[in-house]
Amino acid sequence: MLLYRIEPRSSWKQACTQGVFYGELEQDGFIHLSTLEQVLGVANALYAGQTDLLLLELNSAHIQTGLVYEDLYQAGENFPHLYGQLETKTVTQVLELRWVEASFVLPLELMARLKN
Repeated sequence: MLLYRIEPRSSWKQACTQGVFYGELEQDGFIHLSTLEQVLGVANALYAGQTDLLLLELNSAHIQTGLVYEDLYQAGENFPHLYGQLETKTVTQVLELRWVEASFVLPLELMARLKN
């Protein structure tokens, strides 16, 4: 299954130089991820109006341990959380997440996946 991480370009660049990404691991104990169906809801709720955001795509099959789907905030929806660091080589694709007028828009190749 493909999973996604919304991340500012600057912090992703820094992670790439280190080869590992920690996100909010120290603060929350895990790294927040989303399924494709959850990306826009998360982006619009938490990052509204921000620019220079990336959408990191990773294959959950490449994560050996620590991936848990859970509803920690009683949102009625399970979200993927990674309890551990993410090696940057696990990311299979880096895409632009664009803010257009009043909401985010998925890259075209991902919009096509949602329709299938």
